[in-house]
Amino acid sequence: TGSIRKSNETTVYSDHGKLIVKLDEAHYSKNVDIAAVMNQGAYCVATGLPLSKAYTMFTTLGLRHLVVLGGKDGGEVVGVLTRVNFTPDYIESHAGDINRLD
Repeated sequence: TGSIRKSNETTVYSDHGKLIVKLDEAHYSKNVDIAAVMNQGAYCVATGLPLSKAYTMFTTLGLRHLVVLGGKDGGEVVGVLTRVNFTPDYIESHAGDINRLD
């Protein structure tokens, strides 16, 4: 368990790499501004990028998520790649025979 921060309404701590936020029940319906904690510099790839290049980027940079951009102007988030998307079983079930992929 990491450092613990407490206020009257909130307890925030990390547990095995996960951020845990516990709110007082009276604050469940309040809005939380996530802009203060989100990462605006996420890595991304275009939908036309070969899977092998996305995999190289994913593993070389040690990423957990890789945002996929596409859409009409190429700037719309159309998906997110995670570790499971690069497993042979997943690829075969979504793209066909893995042995014919470049």
